[in-house]
Amino acid sequence: MTKPITEPFLKRALKDPLLHFLILGGMLFAAVSIWGNDAKPKNEIVITRAGQQHLADLFSLTWQRQPTADELSNLVEEHIKEEVYYRESLALGLDTNDTIVRRRLRQKLEFMQEDLSSLAEPTDNELKAYYEAHIDKYQTDHIFSFKQILISSSQLKDDDPEIIQLLVKLQSGTQPEKLSHSSLLPVSMNLETEKSITNTFGMDFMEQISDFETKGWSGPIYSGFGTHLVNVSLNQGSKPLTFEQAKSKVAIDYTQNQREQAAVNYYESLRGQYIITIENPE
Repeated sequence: MTKPITEPFLKRALKDPLLHFLILGGMLFAAVSIWGNDAKPKNEIVITRAGQQHLADLFSLTWQRQPTADELSNLVEEHIKEEVYYRESLALGLDTNDTIVRRRLRQKLEFMQEDLSSLAEPTDNELKAYYEAHIDKYQTDHIFSFKQILISSSQLKDDDPEIIQLLVKLQSGTQPEKLSHSSLLPVSMNLETEKSITNTFGMDFMEQISDFETKGWSGPIYSGFGTHLVNVSLNQGSKPLTFEQAKSKVAIDYTQNQREQAAVNYYESLRGQYIITIENPE
């Protein structure tokens, strides 16, 4: 039914959507007039005093002195140039599907998450539990002392006459330095670790002498250099460190492990907020 013309004007006006719009607009205008408009234009770049100080601090860290007025002015101009290009690049969508940008943003988020997830100092009980769970990581080094000579750049067999002849000379007291075919490889190595020996002679050599007993000159053993004879005088296996001996290393490993686990948890919490669909390949 059509409303009577005699319906009061005010009552009809209050039902009009246009009036509601005008009232809301007036309220927004009044709010802006009273409190001001803090929104900055998209094309405005503001270099605050704090920003200039940050640039000066970065300069000081590099050059170990404060920048001159001209140098600071140049830093500010370079920062403005960078900001202009950055904004224009975003406006053109140049960041989209850019692998380098994506990886850099990921790294920044991961670094930020690590800074935010500052860990409490671990207790001795926590460190002991970690130490006991990873006892194999906390061992003394496997130590060797030995002498060696390189007798051929090729691989000679056990019954090669040259090997037999050289073993007789060494066992009779001939100095090994006079018999080695290499002046670059050390004849003697004392109290050296597996890593040091591997770096000098290679992994194959290291694996072979690890089972040698201390019983005078013997061989042959082989490396990338050729055929060697060796005299192992010390073959001291690794032994577990006590908790007190390993404590500083345990603390470092424990903290790193906690950080890595925090990173895993952080990623899983973020991933859980997304609906992920992986289409099957055709």
